Amino acid sequence: MDAYVICKNEESNIGRCVRALRAAGYSVVALDSGSTDRTIERAEEEGAEVRAHVYENHCQTYNFITEGLSADTWCVIVDADAIVSQDLAEAVKEAVVGGDYEVVRAPVGMVWEGFRLNYASLYPPKPFAFRGGRHYFTVVGHGETLVSDVLVRDVNPELIHDDRKPYEAFLGSQARYGRALARQSRQGPLTWRDWMRVYFPLWFMVPALASLILRRGILDGRAGLLYALDRIVAEVVFQRQILLGRMRADREGDDQAGKGESRPR
Repeated sequence: MDAYVICKNEESNIGRCVRALRAAGYSVVALDSGSTDRTIERAEEEGAEVRAHVYENHCQTYNFITEGLSADTWCVIVDADAIVSQDLAEAVKEAVVGGDYEVVRAPVGMVWEGFRLNYASLYPPKPFAFRGGRHYFTVVGHGETLVSDVLVRDVNPELIHDDRKPYEAFLGSQARYGRALARQSRQGPLTWRDWMRVYFPLWFMVPALASLILRRGILDGRAGLLYALDRIVAEVVFQRQILLGRMRADREGDDQAGKGESRPR
């Protein structure tokens, strides 16, 4: 089974990701969308084949991969900050044998700034293994969601999320996600969470409280508090980009209206 790693400027992560995938028995293809650091070199050093990829969004990339495979082929698709253990790889093998399932999904184990979170994470279970021959995702809000008719098998071993990039990269990602959500809010459907981000200004506190109280993240100690604080930062950056995008759209609309009124009759 092949594993595909979606990457751009992932020098801090991709070596561990590829190394774990190869240890689990996968052939690894790194889909690089224009890295300017040592991502390509690190991937090749760990035994991955690197291919250039024109990235639009994760939805497009997932569908590009799965639609290009035959229906009797399975693949794994992960970001470069994911770690697939051998236990998880074995669970995938068991899930795909003799069943009609099309997607395998796993809970996500969160490592934040190098510290394992046992409670605080708000990351939902993630689809990561797919039968070839069709598309599985559609764009919703700033991200993607599975189409409704997909047969999903849930497995128990965790897919580990462990992003070691500098904090500035985290902030830049949230800004990009916010801009994407601002555009999507004017063009298409939103998830309930993205709808709250767009229309409920105090939403930025909700994920942090959910992490600390509902998920019992306070039991993770300082790491849980740090994660909750970063959820607030991320949501504030999101909402700033959304508000700025709506203000600019309103201004452009006013400018267009003004030009229309100024035309001679």
